[in-house]
Formats: sequence, structure tokens, C-alpha cells
Amino acid sequence: MSLFLLACAPAFEPLDLPADQAAWGVPVGVSALSDAAQVWYPAADAHAADAGEELGLGDFVPTEVADLLGNPTLPTIPSRGVRDAAPRPTEAPYPVIVFSHGFGGFNAQSLDLVEHLASRGYAVVATDHAGRRLADVLPCLFSPPLDGCAIDTDDPGPGQVEDLLDLLGTLGADHLLAERLDLDLLGLSGHSAGGATTATLGNEDERFDALFAMAIPAGVERDVPFASFGGSCDAFADPSDTSDAMDAGLYLQLAGAGHMAFTDLCQMQVTELAEQHFAGRDDLNETWYAQLLELATSGCAEALPPALEGCEGGYLDLDVSAEIIRYASTSFFDEALLAGTGPIDGAYAQLAVEAR
Repeated sequence: MSLFLLACAPAFEPLDLPADQAAWGVPVGVSALSDAAQVWYPAADAHAADAGEELGLGDFVPTEVADLLGNPTLPTIPSRGVRDAAPRPTEAPYPVIVFSHGFGGFNAQSLDLVEHLASRGYAVVATDHAGRRLADVLPCLFSPPLDGCAIDTDDPGPGQVEDLLDLLGTLGADHLLAERLDLDLLGLSGHSAGGATTATLGNEDERFDALFAMAIPAGVERDVPFASFGGSCDAFADPSDTSDAMDAGLYLQLAGAGHMAFTDLCQMQVTELAEQHFAGRDDLNETWYAQLLELATSGCAEALPPALEGCEGGYLDLDVSAEIIRYASTSFFDEALLAGTGPIDGAYAQLAVEAR
């Protein structure tokens, strides 16, 4: 090879990843795809020492609600994603995982998980689901509801995920991830209502090569790698459900985990915010507020677990559950999309794995 060709050869940065699928991999970037959608992706080594931006809850609270509450200072959680970082120049484009958030959530609600998957070589894309996003739900907590209350009783997720795929397929040459996404290696994951979206759309759309539904009893009929991952102390997604709908793929159960263990929302100080800014208001829809607060704190350290067997001692520590969720999701997608690491095993005492 001539010296000229050597000088012009691309400087690839391989994915030298720890064998432990729960361990962080390479630096991560994050970039907007639209006003509602973001993508997390492997970043170049030059960003290894760069600080990620803080994720602020205020970015997802609608103006009508913030104004009514007096524009309070809302919590943030740390992020390791570097805004618009240079993509990692890997030899092959990144496999893509689409993430679908739950009811009252937002595209970054499971930040720890999506950033972790990006650090392991995946591009993870997520959009706010109009009709079940936080910005549509919060205005409904008041009586009368504020402008912006817009809950869609049908699942808006499948159509919006398909729109997101269309967007990915038409990224302009000027986008930093142009030609960096492998849409022929495509996974779908989601939490709660997003887990239902995962099963519904994944059962119909053969573009998806692997499906990972969290905190929702779900199953699929088509022949595709599928896992349903639930918490044993989740009163909102009955962990004892063994219906025919789940007779497919893997059923994973995380002992002691509640509904929100699969998100980072417990870090958003939901109970404290509720007590400071919502409790006791004359204009509050008390019934709706109580139901949403119970949902939003299921699995959080300050909340009481449901009266289910094995939940008497409180919820599983969230640091422990986060590690296991990182391990299980990474192991599943590595095996399903890359055939690289072997199936999920009994690496953790709190994780039960059952083939259905």
C-alpha cells in the first residue's frame, strides 16, 4: 500500500469493551434529531474527559404548569452524554435501538440505560410521545384542566416510532450521524406503556430484529428475539401474570423492583416536588393526582412497596437494580443483534430468567 493511501486511511477507533455487560464502555454523545427526539451514540475517544450536560426536569414541564406553580427551580440529574460530540469512527455503522417512554414520561426518562447502551456501541433513539408525554399529562392534574391537557387513550407510540424510523432513514448529509446508523440491525425497547408499544409494533413491523419490553406483561406472536422484564414489587404491571400473551421469548423478573426502577425518575425527587408544589392546592384533581403520584414513586426509596410476597422489606436499592437492568438489556441486544456474548444468565441473585 502506498504511503498516500496509508495517510488517507480512516483512523478507526475500535469498540474495546469490558466483558461485563453492566460496565460502561466508550464515551457517549447526544444530539437532537428533532424538537421531540434525541439520539445517544458512541463518541470519539477525544471526548473521554468531557463533562456531560445536566438533564433538567424543567426541560419537559410545560409552560402552563410552570407558570401556575410560580416557575420553581426543578431538579436535574447528571448525564455522561456530551452534546453533539464527534461520533466514534468505528469500522461499521452503529446498530440502532429505539426506546419508547412510558405514560407521563419523556424521551430521556431512562437516561442511565440509554447512555449505557450507547457506550456499548449502539445508537439509541427516543422521541417524546405526544398523547402520553409528561407535557401532556401534567396539565391534566388540575381542575379544570389547563391548556395542554392532551391524553391519548389509544397508544400513540407505534405510529410515532414509525415516524421516527422514517426520520432516521432520511437524515441529511449534514447531520453528524449521517451514514453512521445501521437500520438493518434494529432493536426496540420501552418502559410501561412503551413496553406495550414495543410488543404491539414489534409484533407487526418486521424491520425490528429484537424486542425488549420492560414493566409490562407482554408477548409477541412472530418469530423474533423477545424479552419481557418486570419487577416483583411492581403493582402496576402484575408480576404474577402468566397469561398466554407472555408465551414467547424470555421472561425476566427483578426481585424487589418497582415500576420506576426501569427509569431515572426516582432521582427527580418526585415526592418532595409533590409535597412542595402540588399537595393541598384548591385547584388540584385529587383523584388523578393520587393515582399519578403512586405510579411515579413505585420503586422509589421513599415509597411503601405493595403488599406482595417478598416486598415486605422495601424496594430493591436503585443502584443495584440499575446495574442489573444495564446488564440484562445489553446482554439481550448483544446476543439478539450481534450474536456476541451468549444469552442472559443468572449473574445476579435478584434476576430470575425463564424461557416461555
